[in-house]
Amino acid sequence: MVHKKSVGNRHMENDQHEFDDEVFEGHSFDSQNLKSNNYTDCLFDRCTFRGADLSGARFVDCQFRGCDLSNAIIVDASWQGVSFVSTKAMGLDFSTSRSFLFSVSFKGCNLSYTVFSSLSLKGTAFHDCIITEAYFEKSGLMNASFRGSSLAGTLFTGCDLRNANFTDATQYSFLLHENQVKGMKMDSASGVALLTAYGIKID
Repeated sequence: MVHKKSVGNRHMENDQHEFDDEVFEGHSFDSQNLKSNNYTDCLFDRCTFRGADLSGARFVDCQFRGCDLSNAIIVDASWQGVSFVSTKAMGLDFSTSRSFLFSVSFKGCNLSYTVFSSLSLKGTAFHDCIITEAYFEKSGLMNASFRGSSLAGTLFTGCDLRNANFTDATQYSFLLHENQVKGMKMDSASGVALLTAYGIKID
């Protein structure tokens, strides 16, 4: 992906709404009104969006790298082919975003207290992330991968976890009978720990 030009803060709020193939570097957009802006093939590098209003915004083939989107408002936002790398996305409620063509990936991110309920996340990568007390309810996670992620206190209920990969993931726990788990991959020690909730002992 080759980006043509860098854009400053002054263009982000109110006076411009269409951004294509652009780079945003080291800018703070905390608490700003960025409603309904459209971003295509854009790179956000070390930008902060803490508490920003991204309602109705549309992101297509974009990357957030080293950013902080914690507690941003993302009601009716669209995420299509968006990757998050080494980014904080704490407290985001993705369940309020548009589900149509929802496609994201996460690498080395902090997704604590984030909500992913009722979304199709088939094949989504959550690699080497901190996912503390996040919430997955009725989420389609078939073939998703949580490799290397820490999932302390994260809730999975009514989810499709068929063929999901939890190899090298830690601190996850859920009731098998509340989720579809056929073909799910995990380390042997974690598998034993999940079975203890059913009174099953393995010598």
